[in-house]
Amino acid sequence: MTPDRIKTALVWAALLILFLVLAFGSLFNIDTFRKYIVETHVSSFALNGVDAVRKIEISLTYGKKLETYSGLSKLLQELNSITPLASNVQVVLKDGRIVQSIPQGSAVNRRLSEKQLRPLALLMAGSKKRSLTVLDGHTYNVFLSIRDSTNANVGAVRIQFDESVITHYLDSLTRTLVAQTIFIGCFAAVILYWVMSRLEFFDPKTGRLNNGRLQFSIFAIVGLAQIVLVVGAIMEFRPVYERSVNRNHELTVDIIKRDLAGVFAKGLSYSDLGNVDTWLGSFTTSMPELDRVALVKSDGTIITSSNPEAFQGSSTLDNTTWLRALAQDERVIQLDLDADADGTNSIVLAFLEKNYWMEKVSVILSGSTFLLLTTILFFLEVVLSVLFNAISRNWRFQ
Repeated sequence: MTPDRIKTALVWAALLILFLVLAFGSLFNIDTFRKYIVETHVSSFALNGVDAVRKIEISLTYGKKLETYSGLSKLLQELNSITPLASNVQVVLKDGRIVQSIPQGSAVNRRLSEKQLRPLALLMAGSKKRSLTVLDGHTYNVFLSIRDSTNANVGAVRIQFDESVITHYLDSLTRTLVAQTIFIGCFAAVILYWVMSRLEFFDPKTGRLNNGRLQFSIFAIVGLAQIVLVVGAIMEFRPVYERSVNRNHELTVDIIKRDLAGVFAKGLSYSDLGNVDTWLGSFTTSMPELDRVALVKSDGTIITSSNPEAFQGSSTLDNTTWLRALAQDERVIQLDLDADADGTNSIVLAFLEKNYWMEKVSVILSGSTFLLLTTILFFLEVVLSVLFNAISRNWRFQ
């Protein structure tokens, strides 16, 4: 085996490692971004769905049975009207029987398929989780549990939407990420080829391969290419993800305003309402990026909150300075509410998690780092060790 053939084999092995690392890295990024986009869209459907669940559960506390509740059709029609991307909304009993379906009324009294029953059974099994999402074929199914007055699961609201709702947002991003990967891969391949063509990997005294220099060169260039790939992917994905989160953020305060307006229109006030903090907490459960939701008087006094502990110890809750300061915070949405029956003017505040984006970035970075290390070390071990063994047995410089 001649020195030129040895160097050529090493160059091709290095290029193979570069190609595989970037390919796996790109697939990992696309899959991770898809997961995040699905989560935000599921949250938007769940935010509307929990409102319908709450109204159903209120009726159940008065002794109504889910299977005979006549108001289900109206509730589902309202839910269907505010979730235009949903293909179907249903109420399903614990055993899988559909008791109401909009707009597919023919589905009533049918049972879910065995495949669809499995996630429903998990949700009904007493889990603390109130929602579960599964992809069945090309249709996403969002199940939101319904509980009776004893807090026992008796059924679920099921919201279905087509996979195309997700791919609509992901297709252009995927094309951009693939183009980025090709560009970065070609550029890194030229650099890698240039470096390896000019470096001397053989010890002039012994004539043996300098494994450390070879591996360091490959690791440094491939690692740098992977870093550039990840940073570029994050920069492309961030505005897409933030638009989805902000959409849900605005949807939250809109739902709260709509529901409270309906209550106050009946002549009720805040003093007549119970478990409002639990109701507000259902929004933070449905939208993980949401830190807390609060109802505040116009003078800055807290009426109630999904997380009262977060406001304890503050000395500025009794004046409007606090509210004016929040108006400058892009993580907080404020929306004026209708006055209640007592004439109390209030505002709904929805706070996003302070580090919600950085938490996503840290997951992407840690996953990419792990993928880079395992992939490159594996191929350095497998691909290059084969060459090293062959060379050490058949070649030695004199």
